[in-house]
Amino acid sequence: MARILIVDDDPQITMLVRIALVRVGHEVEEANCGEDAVAAVLAHPPDLVLLDYVMPDLSGAEVIEQLRRHPECACVPIVMATGELEPDEYPHVLQVLGKPYKLDELYAAVNAALAR
Repeated sequence: MARILIVDDDPQITMLVRIALVRVGHEVEEANCGEDAVAAVLAHPPDLVLLDYVMPDLSGAEVIEQLRRHPECACVPIVMATGELEPDEYPHVLQVLGKPYKLDELYAAVNAALAR
């Protein structure tokens, strides 16, 4: 399946999403802040980034801006996870996924992003 980077500062959410994605066959990596996410993607771009919008260091928007500056990361699909953003507020995101997660919506967002 795919290698997915989960970026969330809440370890409980990260654990639950990891379990859900591993259960359906994905390889999962984790970053708990924006800076770690940028470093992880630059070191080895994943097939998909599941990115929290609100984090203590860099917002999801700032992470995307930093990643899009690098040609090797420009095409990495990103699904933004938040309850604070409307789907059309950030054009560089494939999809906005509401929090708290609903498993069917999580799987649908991941599958749609990976199909692109």
